[in-house]
Amino acid sequence: MKTEKPDIYEIASLVDVAFHFVSMLIPYLEILEKTNNNAKNKEELSLSAAPLLGAFGVDFDKKEREWRIIRKRGEALVNLVKTLKETELERQQNSTFVNEREQIIEMLGL
Repeated sequence: MKTEKPDIYEIASLVDVAFHFVSMLIPYLEILEKTNNNAKNKEELSLSAAPLLGAFGVDFDKKEREWRIIRKRGEALVNLVKTLKETELERQQNSTFVNEREQIIEMLGL
């Protein structure tokens, strides 16, 4: 069975939707960072509590892997939101610069 390769425009559309969705999280960046720090703390806690967890029959390795995955995903999300915030500010600054340049050109009659 041969599968079709996705069209580059379909992929671009999906990326655009993903970036748009993630950019809606920019106002919540501080909360995301705190949540990610909590995941780091829980991962560290699970490491320090390994002997105790094992004594009560808790699968320490499974818990540690779960918290590690949550932490990694949290870090990735926080970094993506930060990058989108920074690039949106750059876009706004560039737009302001272009508008000012156009106003100067118009005032000079060029």
